[in-house]
Amino acid sequence: MEIERNDAVVDLDHLAQYTSGDRALEAELFELFLTNGRAYLTAMSSAGDAAAWCEAAHALKGSARGIGAKSVAQISAEAEAVTEMPVSGERDRMLAALQGALTDVEAFAHASYPSFGQHGAGV
Repeated sequence: MEIERNDAVVDLDHLAQYTSGDRALEAELFELFLTNGRAYLTAMSSAGDAAAWCEAAHALKGSARGIGAKSVAQISAEAEAVTEMPVSGERDRMLAALQGALTDVEAFAHASYPSFGQHGAGV
């Protein structure tokens, strides 16, 4: 089955460099990414200072870059670049954008991998 390439969500060529096209492995990586991504998002939501915020954003950015989730990586990089804790409106905007990007990755994984969600990752 040919996967429709939606490079706005995931760069499959980038991912294939690490998985050699192993679709079961890719599905597991998406499950792990989404589980960890939501944990990083929770950490950002509860961050009490800029250091904690940036640490969680940095971790999410690295994880997203690892699987080629470009939108998540871009938004995380913007969130990481802050020098002071974002004010409420800006914080909420970034968190909502990250949540939306994670939801897009999850929808992509569900549509692209029949085995997605069968590994007990709880996404």
